[in-house]
Amino acid sequence: VDGLTMSVFAFAHARVREELQNIEWRDRITEIQADYMSRVAQTMAVQTPGCSFIAGSMKLEEPTECWQSGYADLEQRREVRPDTIFRIFSMTKPIVSASILPLIARGKASLSDPICKWLPWFEPSKLRVWAGGGRGRGKEDCEVSKKPITLLDVMRHTSGTFYPANPANGTPGVQDPFLIDSFLKNGVRQAQSPEEFSKRWAQVPLAHEPGRQFTYSPATALIPVIVEKITGMPYEEYLDEVLLRPLGMRNTGFFLKDNEQRGRLANLYERSEPRRGLSYDFKEAERKIFTYERGSALNGDGGMFSTIQDYQRFVRWMLSLEDNRIVPKDLKQSFCQTDHLARQGLAMPEDFLGFASGFGLGTYVTPQGLCGWSGLANTHFVCDQRTGRYAIAMAQCFPFSWRWQELMTVRLRRWEGKVGGPDRTKNLKKPSELSAPE
Repeated sequence: VDGLTMSVFAFAHARVREELQNIEWRDRITEIQADYMSRVAQTMAVQTPGCSFIAGSMKLEEPTECWQSGYADLEQRREVRPDTIFRIFSMTKPIVSASILPLIARGKASLSDPICKWLPWFEPSKLRVWAGGGRGRGKEDCEVSKKPITLLDVMRHTSGTFYPANPANGTPGVQDPFLIDSFLKNGVRQAQSPEEFSKRWAQVPLAHEPGRQFTYSPATALIPVIVEKITGMPYEEYLDEVLLRPLGMRNTGFFLKDNEQRGRLANLYERSEPRRGLSYDFKEAERKIFTYERGSALNGDGGMFSTIQDYQRFVRWMLSLEDNRIVPKDLKQSFCQTDHLARQGLAMPEDFLGFASGFGLGTYVTPQGLCGWSGLANTHFVCDQRTGRYAIAMAQCFPFSWRWQELMTVRLRRWEGKVGGPDRTKNLKKPSELSAPE
């Protein structure tokens, strides 16, 4: 064997050994990160009546960790189980946003389409934009919108619609009295159908021009109306056909099917801050927002329920770029990997989530390859696009806090740069040395 052949062999061997070391390092890192997220969820379990947690990897069919703690109903002493049904509130948004992707894939809709194409009451000439009291204007002054709201604006929260802030349950939103009063006077939440909801929303002034900035809002609830206009199908039937049934999400929906499901629905609680030396006190929430009973309005921005097992199926579908059953790979990447805010020089306010982030078409998206979202009663999920790892934690307790999302992702967000190199282990702690946050 000549010297050149030996050199090539040695080089190839070294590259294989380096790659094996990198794989071993990545597995070590993800093991520690998964352990930390579990510890965060265990801390959340102490601060809620009951909690369910699941973590896994796309490399494995079964979860790497799955546990339940506490009670779904304190009075009945009904424990949280893997099939407990949770009110997922705004974790509805990724599901509803994903449901329109098949129509985009088939050319029935485009992200650049103005929504007035299907909902004429959102014609720009009919929309008012709040002047905000600037440039010598009064606090109640509005002007006609200069731009249409596009489907992209709806999906990435740049439509100008908004949530009124509610400190009582932790809802993030605008605090201007004029905008809040307009929202309440138009009875947006009293609408009895998705279409009526959209028409009432069109009467509320926008907080800013469409496309100008990120403002978290219920705009996702316009998607069911748009879908119905395009397909001619009731949205609930459409959603079941294109997404829920193909993914096997039998315990996810807007309306409970029977008494068996009602018996698995977790109760909703409010937490009071603990007195010194004592544990947290919980009382049943006075207002539960949604009944999940047929006859009530279908709410596309927060009105769904699910189990942790069902939501895991949805998360795994998001992460699997090989699964093209519902939408092609490139559209799925656009949904949960592409930052559609950054493309126009926009970003989510850093104090919103507690860390720097952009937004895809249904979840936040970070430079480190993370995506995820949360729900008002403290349901949270996070996915790591680089490693295929995911974690979901579900509780049923007000007030809401983004803090849990921030804590679940903190170690993932700190891990930047290329894998490999001998110096990357110097500050690494063993899983046994990791402590849960206070």
